[in-house]
Amino acid sequence: MSARLPRVLLLGPARNAVSGVSTHLNQLFGSTLPVSFELGHFRVGSEGRKEGKWAALLRALASPIAFAAYVASRRPRIVHLNTSIVPKAFWRDLAYFMIAKALRRRVIYQVHGGALPADFFAGRRMLSALLRRVLSSADVVVLLSRRELEAYREFAPSARLTLIANAVDIPKADLSAGRYAPDRPLEVVYLGRLATDKGVYDVVEALRVLRHRGIDANLRIAGHGPAEPRLRERIAAYGLEVHAQLLGTVVGPEKQRLWQAAHVFAFPTVREGLP
Repeated sequence: MSARLPRVLLLGPARNAVSGVSTHLNQLFGSTLPVSFELGHFRVGSEGRKEGKWAALLRALASPIAFAAYVASRRPRIVHLNTSIVPKAFWRDLAYFMIAKALRRRVIYQVHGGALPADFFAGRRMLSALLRRVLSSADVVVLLSRRELEAYREFAPSARLTLIANAVDIPKADLSAGRYAPDRPLEVVYLGRLATDKGVYDVVEALRVLRHRGIDANLRIAGHGPAEPRLRERIAAYGLEVHAQLLGTVVGPEKQRLWQAAHVFAFPTVREGLP
């Protein structure tokens, strides 16, 4: 790559992690952008890592120092910070943001979900002022949905905001009428993090209601997360072990086969920027 090309450093989790942000990073690296821009990746966060508590603490302390050294030596023109408005991500990424600004780099601050800004530090004026200062100091704040754009514009009128919805790579899929043959059971798929705020318990409850009404339906759940043990208990309590299957992490061709065998994608999440 020519040294004259703009250099962009992307911050985010491991590219092989099971994460929406990892998918976002891989789409950028797999697009035509690298032809016109020199892209780099600096790994942050715990996603995709296998480490103990003390190793995680040591990494968290050392990572901002490593980032400062990287930026000082490689001198990217733009730092693209992928973050979320949740406590862990905000405070972690604030260190990278401050280092990038101190080293006079342009910063893209892309928000991948979390709380709306007025709700994040609700009732705490000083912390809300800090968030407003961060948003206003970024060279651009990228948001995923129009609802977020309106909320951020109201919270930080001086921030430079833009809306770029998530992209989707559309695979070849069998959409023939045979997939919906009436003699087949209704196949429902959930794919995502197994957590309460994703509505995963509601999917199991819906399966229970369907089968109680005499509808032959099956549910396949793909993903991992903190709700998994309780989810297994709920499935057993409803007597749905034969009809509700937990698949664990599903990626690549296996995921495409999962989509193509399903009639319904169920994802009753409480709130998303744009899943």
